[in-house]
Amino acid sequence: MTWTLARTLFVCACRRAARAGVSNPLAAAVAVVVLAALPALALWSGVRAAEPVNSALFAHPELAHAAATSLALAAALAGVLVTSTARGRTALGSQLGIAPVSRAASSAALTLGPIALVLTGAALPATLFLAPIAGAATPAALAALASAVAIGGLVAEAVLAGARRAMRGGAFAALGGFVLLADPLEPLARALRQETSFVVFPLTAAALVAWGASAAFPPESRPSTRIVRFRSRGIGSAALARYARNRQLRAHALASVAFAALGAAVLRGAGFDVAAAGTLASVTAVAGAATIPLATPGLDARMRWLWRSVPAGAVSIFARSVAAALGAAAAVAGVGIAAASVVAPAGGDLMAATAAVAAVMFGCALLTGAVFAWDQGGGAQLGALAAFAAFTGCWSFSLAEIASMIGAESGSKAALLAVASFGITTAAAALIVRRSK
Repeated sequence: MTWTLARTLFVCACRRAARAGVSNPLAAAVAVVVLAALPALALWSGVRAAEPVNSALFAHPELAHAAATSLALAAALAGVLVTSTARGRTALGSQLGIAPVSRAASSAALTLGPIALVLTGAALPATLFLAPIAGAATPAALAALASAVAIGGLVAEAVLAGARRAMRGGAFAALGGFVLLADPLEPLARALRQETSFVVFPLTAAALVAWGASAAFPPESRPSTRIVRFRSRGIGSAALARYARNRQLRAHALASVAFAALGAAVLRGAGFDVAAAGTLASVTAVAGAATIPLATPGLDARMRWLWRSVPAGAVSIFARSVAAALGAAAAVAGVGIAAASVVAPAGGDLMAATAAVAAVMFGCALLTGAVFAWDQGGGAQLGALAAFAAFTGCWSFSLAEIASMIGAESGSKAALLAVASFGITTAAAALIVRRSK
């Protein structure tokens, strides 16, 4: 049964990808190029960063712990997002919930399998990037990052269980606390200095087993007992209300704000100065908020039957929904930046840099969501999240190279480049949505 469910999920994913490729051949070609280029770009970035990073870490060993802290926070946020998008028994539709299928089989095929596939795919570019920096200690660095991902996943499962009033939430939180007390940061910091710590491998194995157990057997969701009705005066306000009522997007918003505030405090404690801690925490808030525009095209597709009767074009409807999504994402990111500013006050330069990052990241999210629809009732969310990460990495690398060639690393030229990036990706998303109508 496990193999049957896994094969069915794989076939459904392939059919989704085939339909997306047939309807948008140019976008499919770009996706293939991104997948082919991502490992090479990761290796190139690692080679270019190896010499300055190694020189700085060997000259100032205390920086290794700070760098490890920033990497671990990013990995933990990834664990939260991956856990929240792994659909489990509902990946093949709600009818599977009442089917005579054991929970162990469905969890292994529909929850653990997709998570393992995504993490394995992410391990390749991470390995290629870290290998020139960590050298022979790259396996230890990857293991430490995997522990951080598992901690984020355990935190997400604990919060979910607590929201559903399940006692196992305390057990999940305790498991995450035990892994955190074992201090996976120190092996990661040593790995960045090309020193291998073998303690991290059993720690990672225990953390992944604990995370897998919590993800495979989550508490049952509580049935909704209330119907919420609201009056909308337009397409944009209706879209904003739907986004605000989506439980998953609310969870992502809460996670982005919490990680921004916690990240600023942890980074300051790790030795980062105010500017660096504020920048990294703000980028974390923006990355979490980007799931709102990522989900926008997929969530709006469910309302397509209604919008066909509206006297407005597809691009006009998409523009109003995008405005609502960007407003919500900007609000979430703003709250996260404000929370981080309590520990690391943000200056004008930091706000400008964060706005540029948000423009690039939100545009990439819209374009990725238009190609890989965020299906609330299916299992495409994890794939959309992985595609967003891959495309954003390649697009950001390309923008960095362009900025280096034209001298737009900072100032007004950098702002114009970010605006141009947002315009290109948003226009491409609008064109894809228009063709799919």
